Amino acid sequence: MAIVYRPDMRYALLGKTGSGKTLFALVLISLLVPMDVDGWECWWADTKDYPPDLELLHAWGFRERGSKAAELTPRKLVLLRGSDAEVVAQAQELAREAMARTAVLLVFDEWSHVVVSSQRAGPGIERAQKSGRGKIGLLGGVQEPVLTPRVLFSQASLLALFNLTHRGDIEIAQKLCPFYAPNWPKGDEDPLPDAHGFWLKSLDQFGRDGRWAYWKSVQEWRGAFEA
Repeated sequence: MAIVYRPDMRYALLGKTGSGKTLFALVLISLLVPMDVDGWECWWADTKDYPPDLELLHAWGFRERGSKAAELTPRKLVLLRGSDAEVVAQAQELAREAMARTAVLLVFDEWSHVVVSSQRAGPGIERAQKSGRGKIGLLGGVQEPVLTPRVLFSQASLLALFNLTHRGDIEIAQKLCPFYAPNWPKGDEDPLPDAHGFWLKSLDQFGRDGRWAYWKSVQEWRGAFEA
């Protein structure tokens, strides 16, 4: 089975808190819009104002749009702040800007924060969804799909990240990235901790404490396999 991923496609990441949606999105972006790409940009809309997430985004090369640092990278971090209604309005305008520019992979880490209601995505995002094919890409993550309009999922590639211990899920993940480290039990061993995590690396390569952790940055992720 061939899986084709392009920056102008639509992706929906479904999973509970801590299931790896943000990490998955970052790695997918590293494949679709690498930091040295010419033409395409990725605009990551942050609505959570969660310091660990912002630190992670910085580590993966995102810079606040409008800053001098952002001029040097195609990965732009857009901070959506204010009341719920103000965040929704900013998100709609961001979608309009992406349509005007084209060649933008637009990321909403939490769909339910940026849509008008569970029935309507809003004029800006709806236009991007209906008319953006071939012009821009949409990537959205959500913990509760019932809070998000079905129209946003109707033509998206859905990736459920509840628990990547199923062999079929792992095979799909490995088609996306051959470097993915399976986390299923071997023989009589118990599964390693963090079974739902997507991009994991072993810290036990030299007989240390056996913990697992996420890659800290795309540089670390790539460097481990380019050495």
